[in-house]
Formats: sequence, C-alpha cells, structure tokens
Amino acid sequence: MATKMTTAKFMKKADTKQILCGVRTITPKEARIILDGSTSKNRRIGRRHVKKLVHAIKKGQWRLNGETLVFDKNMNVIDGQHRLSACIYAKKSIITLVVVNIPLEVWLTHGEGKRRNHADALGAEGHQYTSTLAATLKLYVQYIKDPEWPRNSSIINNQDIMEMADTYPDIERSIRIGTKCHIVLPKAQAACMHYIFAQGDMESADEFFEFLAHGGADIDNPVHVLREKLLRNRTDGKKSTRWDDKTSRAIVIKAWNAYQSGKKVKVLAWTPKSKFPRVKR
Repeated sequence: MATKMTTAKFMKKADTKQILCGVRTITPKEARIILDGSTSKNRRIGRRHVKKLVHAIKKGQWRLNGETLVFDKNMNVIDGQHRLSACIYAKKSIITLVVVNIPLEVWLTHGEGKRRNHADALGAEGHQYTSTLAATLKLYVQYIKDPEWPRNSSIINNQDIMEMADTYPDIERSIRIGTKCHIVLPKAQAACMHYIFAQGDMESADEFFEFLAHGGADIDNPVHVLREKLLRNRTDGKKSTRWDDKTSRAIVIKAWNAYQSGKKVKVLAWTPKSKFPRVKR
C-alpha cells in the first residue's frame, strides 16, 4: 500500500549507493515536476500510447501491476515517462512502484521486453484463437457503435478487450465457423459477420457460412454469387481494384439479406456512394 510520504521525500531519502524500491502515489503535480527536472535521454513520447494510458486512468482501470517508475542516482527518469505524462493529462493521481538509484549504464537495457498485446492478455485468461478473437471483438464493438463501420479510431486497451470477451462469450463459436472461410474473407471479418447474422437466425447463418467456406450452393444462390466474387477479389493481381474492408462487408450483408429473403441473384454490387445496407433479422 502506498504510504503518505511524498515521492519527492522518498527519493531524497534514498542512499545513492543502494537501490531503493517502494509503492508511491504520484500526483499530476509531482509527475510534472519529475518530468521537467529529468535530463535523461528517453525515447520520444508516443502520443497514442499516452492516450491509451490516459484512457485507462480515467476509466478507473489503472492497477498496481508491478511496472515501475525507474530513476538513476540523479533522479532522472530512466523508465516511466509515458505513465508520468498520462498522469498529467488524466489529471488524476496514480499508484505505482518507484525504483531509484539504478546505475546509468543499465539505461539501454530498459524497454527490451515484449509488450503484452490483446492476444497475449486473452491467452492468459485461457481463451482460444486469441489473435482472431481480439480482432473480431474490436470489429463487433465498432459495428455496435456504428453499423456502417467507419474507420476505427477508438482506443482499446487489454482490460477493455477482456471486458469485451466476458460480455460476448459466445463469439468464440462464430470464430470457429468464420475461420473456415479464410480463403474468401479475413478470419475476423468472417467471424464478426457470422456473429451478427446469427443473432437473428443462427441456423441460417451457420448454413450461409458453410456454403461460403466450402461451396455447393446453387449457381443463382446469393451465397454462391458472393463466394465467386470474393474468390476473384482475393486473387486479383491488381491491388488497386481490390475491395476495401467496408466494401466487402457491404456486399456480404447484401448477399445475406437476399439469402434470408429467398431471392435468387446473378449480381452483387455496392459502391461507397450507395447507402450502406442494414442486416435483415
């Protein structure tokens, strides 16, 4: 537990010959003083990383997780400038481990470890297909916010992705089905589309994606037309003529809507100037 001793007093108390470690509460004011007074050559501040940390602090997701603020014997910051910057921008205090009196010669060894990404976090909780699961969850939450799937700019951290996995546990079933369609669609995209369609009619969604993965539908069946178009699109040698993700999603939705309505089609098309289709339930 953090004590009432300020970080400044804690660091002043440190014997310059010994490494000292303790849990401290860092206020935004202290974070500013520390950064302004530091002369060490840290990496350039990554704005996106700071935004992620600010997001976590403001949402109450900040945890004492063993990561440390590290200082040399002159109280220059060796590691932790992003966390200190986030503390300032969030305008909230943080509790963290503080280590002082690390020799300058070890400075270059900091930051060499691999960061835990969304897939790592999901794997630590026992989830399967973790990379695809993380991508699928992000796509689905994006769809909930706006069914037209604009370009995503949301900040999502590991705790967010774990909360999503807990909220939508049955999405892993869709991932197992969507993965089979990797020849025609990216795994996460197929899994997300299946999950959306299955909410209205799971049996039909399963059948639709079975045809999409393996073929076998009648020639005028919408899913057959879709599969042929997707195969041509993915094997087209010209990148400039390939569909972007939004176009692919729109055409998949149009095929699904026709499939659900029992319509026979010969052509499936959509352009960015057209209204984005809504999923029929």
